[in-house]
Formats: sequence, C-alpha cells, structure tokens
Amino acid sequence: MGPYFSEYLYAETPGYVTYLSIALWLVLLAVVAISMYSLNRSLSTLLVEMKGVNATALELMNETSDVREILEEV
Repeated sequence: MGPYFSEYLYAETPGYVTYLSIALWLVLLAVVAISMYSLNRSLSTLLVEMKGVNATALELMNETSDVREILEEV
C-alpha cells in the first residue's frame, strides 16, 4: 500500500485507505481544475490587453503615415 501509512492502519481499516486514496485524488482534481480556471482567466485578460495594444499600435501607425504625408507636402 505504501510507506506513508502504518501496517496497523492497513490491518484494522482496509476500506479507510481506499477512501483516503479517493479523497486525495479528488483534492488533486479540484486543485488542477482551479488552476486551469485561473490560467484561463489570466490568458483571457492578457488577450484582451493585447488586442488593445494592437489597436493602439495600428492607430499610431496610421497617424505616422499621415504625418509623413503632411511632411512631404511641406
């Protein structure tokens, strides 16, 4: 069963170890699910920010071309 539980625990309560194992797997699954949700939220926020930066960069690029046209006329 493993080195983490004593032999007495295995001998007296064999079902306890099974339930403990299932509980630990459920805790691990919950931790992974929460981590994935948090990562998804962070990436979504980052994507929205990058879209804003991209729109600003495009606007600045257009203004730069307008300034160049004005300077060529002068």
